[in-house]
Amino acid sequence: SLKTRTEYNIQYRIKLKDTQIKHIHEKCITTYNINGEPVSSVGTIQDITKQVASETALKVIEKKLKQSEARYKLAMKGAKDGLWEWNIITDVVYFSPRWKSMLGYEDSEIKNNIATWTHLIHPDDRASCFKTIDEYKSDASDSFEMEFRMKHRDGRYLAIRSRGFGRRSKYGEIETIVGTNTDISQVKQAEERIEALNVELERRVKERTKVLNENQIRLDFLLSSSPEVIYTCKPSGDFGSTFISKNVFNIFGYYPAQFAVNSSFWMERIHEEDYESVLAGMTALAETGTCARDYRFKHNNGSYIWVYDEIKMIYNKDGTPREIIGYCANIDRRKKTERRLVKHTEELSVFNEIMIDREMRIIEMKKEINELSNEYEKKIRYDETWEKKVKTKKVLS
Repeated sequence: SLKTRTEYNIQYRIKLKDTQIKHIHEKCITTYNINGEPVSSVGTIQDITKQVASETALKVIEKKLKQSEARYKLAMKGAKDGLWEWNIITDVVYFSPRWKSMLGYEDSEIKNNIATWTHLIHPDDRASCFKTIDEYKSDASDSFEMEFRMKHRDGRYLAIRSRGFGRRSKYGEIETIVGTNTDISQVKQAEERIEALNVELERRVKERTKVLNENQIRLDFLLSSSPEVIYTCKPSGDFGSTFISKNVFNIFGYYPAQFAVNSSFWMERIHEEDYESVLAGMTALAETGTCARDYRFKHNNGSYIWVYDEIKMIYNKDGTPREIIGYCANIDRRKKTERRLVKHTEELSVFNEIMIDREMRIIEMKKEINELSNEYEKKIRYDETWEKKVKTKKVLS
């Protein structure tokens, strides 16, 4: 600095006795005589240790901030969401390049202002969007979310989901809102397709339900008017009923619920003399898969009626018994008819025996009559011959 006759300004570090390091800032100005020779120097020495520490900390913060900004820019560049920021106080708006490209525009083709956003929102959604933001500014919630449509450059509308977070002043007023826009058009289209499928499915279910109800009505009518009781029961154990048609009341005087409540209800009403044969039939069912038998069943009025019961075993795919299905019919009239027929047959057999005996007696009587008739004829012929002989003798004499 003496050669150039300029102020020197240097910073350096000094080591104190306690090994502490101090940062020193030294300035010095030299005065010269008319011959250009240095006459005196005036300077200052300043301890700038704290200032240097603050500057160092600030540089570290700035470095981290730059790294964070770089990572943020990289993340936003690869992100699908578009960033936006709105300063409520200054009305300054920022739309990120992704926010604009989402709508088909380059960064320079859209101005960063509220008018741009308002213009691109579907007319039917504008009022609800501003209402949501106004309500958010007046309440104490941390964030808000809204869905609306925005016009793409090609004229179509995209479904947008926008989330915003506000920065508040110390008085609690919103100063800046930062948010993201997400294109959910595909999600909405998928939801619309799902909704359409649900509507179609519901329509088909209603149609199918209607058909099933109609079929159920037909089935109930057929079962209620059928002369046979249709039922299903367990394939083992107490063979408890799992289903029984409503016409069981018309035939046996019991309600279906009575069979459902008590699994032994049916077996308990089989005539004691037929019980063992019925169980034997169940054993045969396990071997052959089918069984048919007649037995007496107790009617609700206390009397026993004859029934015809035919059952079939239903098996699972692995061959294990799943359930028994069958039908049961009241054959009491048939049994009574059979008994009357047997009685009539027996009576007819007796009658035939009587008739055969009578015929035999008649034949014997005819034989006796013939024999008597022959003897009578012989006697008459003899008497006639004798009488002629007598008359002849009288004439001759």
